[in-house]
Amino acid sequence: MNALILGGGSKWGEEFTKLLVTKGYHCYLVTGSKLSVAGITTIDVDWLNLTLDDVDRVLEQIPDVDLVFFNQNCWGGPNTEDFSLDNGFNEHTLAQWTNSYWIDCQLPVYIIKQLKHRIKPTTKVGWMMTGFIKQPLTDQNWKYAGYGSKKFTNLAIMRGFSMYRDGIFFAVNPWGIDENNRRDH
Repeated sequence: MNALILGGGSKWGEEFTKLLVTKGYHCYLVTGSKLSVAGITTIDVDWLNLTLDDVDRVLEQIPDVDLVFFNQNCWGGPNTEDFSLDNGFNEHTLAQWTNSYWIDCQLPVYIIKQLKHRIKPTTKVGWMMTGFIKQPLTDQNWKYAGYGSKKFTNLAIMRGFSMYRDGIFFAVNPWGIDENNRRDH
């Protein structure tokens, strides 16, 4: 079995990727982290400068897959620092937000479209989500505005693909593989 994992080279994602190997998967791991583990082909990317051509070169290396999992999490603004009156909005901030949306939301769309017929009716396609998007709005949600908005977007994207594409589409709330990795956001 083959798995394409994006952003599974550290923290929860690393544990998830290693777990897949123990379950018989060969993982093609697209990451900015250095991970050298038997059963994992690591494909190093620069998340801050990733282009469509880079993605196409990555996908050329990927055989038919049984699992695609989107775990990448680029910088998540706007957040608490961005709402401060002392923190200006500038070209750098705009570039970070734009890149974050590209990596976290648009990249999965592009990959699914590029994989086309390599996603079979039995291929599982999953996204790392968060319980945050199911919680009622509180006066504290603003602290995670960027992170939460991308997770909501990905949920809508996932549901849309599930209506029109082959595959078994699913979402994961991240905690539970290893209690040492558990923390609330």
